[in-house]
Amino acid sequence: MSDQIFWPEDILERGDSKPPRKILLKQAEALESLTEYNLRGEVQTNRGIMGDSDEEVFVHHFRIIATGLDNYRVTLFRVIHGFKHYPLKIYEVFTETTHDDLKNEKEFTDQLKKTLSSDEVVQLIQSLVAHSDEDIF
Repeated sequence: MSDQIFWPEDILERGDSKPPRKILLKQAEALESLTEYNLRGEVQTNRGIMGDSDEEVFVHHFRIIATGLDNYRVTLFRVIHGFKHYPLKIYEVFTETTHDDLKNEKEFTDQLKKTLSSDEVVQLIQSLVAHSDEDIF
């Protein structure tokens, strides 16, 4: 009896949600083509400790890089989650707004869409592209 394997055979097939980092990388890639390669998206991932709980978390920093402005970088937001992908939170750096307890991929992508299409973000992108066209550097 000690030869039995108790792991489920479909262990790698369970669940169909994409990791948050993969979703963010897709948005970073899309930014480049949407801005005619004036801007690049960057996702940098670090590990950290969450508050007083000593829980290790992953922090994904989503940045916009204006290549025509000597690689000027702006951090739009951070996505923070534990070992499991969900729940997670988004901290919008430019508005200092936190969206806590996004429970699944749908809630995350719905909020991400709102964040990326917000007036503040669109105005920032338009400004960065306009400055990039000026040949400042």
